[in-house]
Amino acid sequence: MDPTVYVLKSEPGAGGFTPAIISDASYRLLTALDLAIPQRRVLIKPNVTIAADRESGIVTDSAHVEGMVRWLLDRGREPRSVAVGEGGGVWMPLAYAEAGYADVAHAYGVELVSFNDLRLGYVDNDSDFVADRVEVIGRRQRIARRALDKGTFLINAPKLKTHNAMAISICLKNLMGTQHPRDRGLCGISRQYADARHMDYEHRFAHEMCNLYAAVQPDYNLVDGVIARMGSGFQDGENYPLGLTVAGADGFAVDFACAYFMGLNPEKLLLFQVAAAKGLAPGHIRDLDIRLVTGGRAETVWDDELAALCSDGGFWVKYHREGGQNGQPRRLEEYYPGIYHRPLIPRREAEVAA
Repeated sequence: MDPTVYVLKSEPGAGGFTPAIISDASYRLLTALDLAIPQRRVLIKPNVTIAADRESGIVTDSAHVEGMVRWLLDRGREPRSVAVGEGGGVWMPLAYAEAGYADVAHAYGVELVSFNDLRLGYVDNDSDFVADRVEVIGRRQRIARRALDKGTFLINAPKLKTHNAMAISICLKNLMGTQHPRDRGLCGISRQYADARHMDYEHRFAHEMCNLYAAVQPDYNLVDGVIARMGSGFQDGENYPLGLTVAGADGFAVDFACAYFMGLNPEKLLLFQVAAAKGLAPGHIRDLDIRLVTGGRAETVWDDELAALCSDGGFWVKYHREGGQNGQPRRLEEYYPGIYHRPLIPRREAEVAA
């Protein structure tokens, strides 16, 4: 695991967090990192799961990706060597247009790729799986061949948000868009459905996300967290101006840090418990080297400086798709109790001494 996580903190202008501020954040962070990209091609993988506009908070803001594209072209990349690729739950040309990606592609001459296009070809991921007691759903992992191309530098560009099933949807979860459309079955399962069939749903989901990230292995991760999303990860929820752009080579470390910035205690999330058991994730926030980027410099932050990056209102994680039968409204309910941290949680003295 690479424990280094970089954070750039943006401040809102008179109009709030405008597209220019969000674009400038990703551009400035990449400039400070001076990211080395040896491959001829670059593929940016945002989160564009549904047809939603950039201000919805549900999808990766196209301004975040625009800043990345601008940085690449300013460093001498040809537009034809840069592409944006995603496989959402809808017709991708519509989703790209709604979220502003078509405008970015038109302005800079980069390609938009749909991982839903079966002509791309998919590679079977030879992974171990958690077997359900009743039925098999989403166990196979076929990954778009283009996302695995060794001649392409893959930048994972997720939205920082909570999720109805996994508590968080950031670097690991974002890679589901690289899968064959028929292999993404876990997101559509409600808790009622899982409980009725005695499915080990959360553990299975966490296990498969670890498999997926290990198979795809993005070259870098750059998270859009300037305007983060609280709620189910979809329409149920609201936006939160967190002001952070987060980066790192290791998606497990970046996700762990992002969960902490959201006000969660990552140690209590099943995703990280499963990943830590596999030796993939940190066990505590102090296992990470979190560096705040200011003025082109990156300096490690701890204690009060680290706490200042976190959500002051806490993030709430809701589980949706509960109820809604026979004309009754759907119920949003808190499903993950006890996962919030206040204040900063230090290691016990015995752990520090060890």
